[in-house]
Amino acid sequence: MAFARPKLVPLIFFLAGFGLTAALGTWQVERLHWKEGVIARIAQAHGQPPMATLPQDEASLEAKKFYFVRLRGSWVPNVEFDLTPRYYGEEFGYWIISPLKLADGRTVLVNRGWVPAQKKDIAKRPQTRVSGPAELTGMIRTGNERSWFTPEERTGEEPLVRPRHRRDGRLRPPEERRARNGRSRRQAGRGAFAGAVGRQHQA
Repeated sequence: MAFARPKLVPLIFFLAGFGLTAALGTWQVERLHWKEGVIARIAQAHGQPPMATLPQDEASLEAKKFYFVRLRGSWVPNVEFDLTPRYYGEEFGYWIISPLKLADGRTVLVNRGWVPAQKKDIAKRPQTRVSGPAELTGMIRTGNERSWFTPEERTGEEPLVRPRHRRDGRLRPPEERRARNGRSRRQAGRGAFAGAVGRQHQA
């Protein structure tokens, strides 16, 4: 019984499709292992008490990613950054980032929480303006690995500290936003000003 030889073009498409499917499967398994590692790292970090000081060098800072830390410093006046697109449920808005100058001269960027699009202008939410000495507890976050889609940096790298606790009910911190959503929406992404300035005490 004679068998017909497979035609070249269909064979090429079959091999290409098979290779692509195998590559995607391998990538998904690797990503699953990476995600499980991150979850375990976060659980370990959150089981530790807040650190008293922020690590000095970049390697130590990366090693303490997701740990909580207590910071004392002063808000840099009249400076605020908005990060978009960020969603609270189905509502579009921004994360508000404020720089905190530490006593040792370093500056950290504090994610103070989420604000809806119509409250982006600080003039529309004067109750959220921060200034002067402050003490807060936040979670250490460092920059993610750069991808081909990451734009070039325009400023020096700064560690990002995410607030842990509500203060006055006016701001909604990232942790509470995620709890309400029940799942992560488009990250970092992500009526009145809704977020919190951590556990802050004005000196």
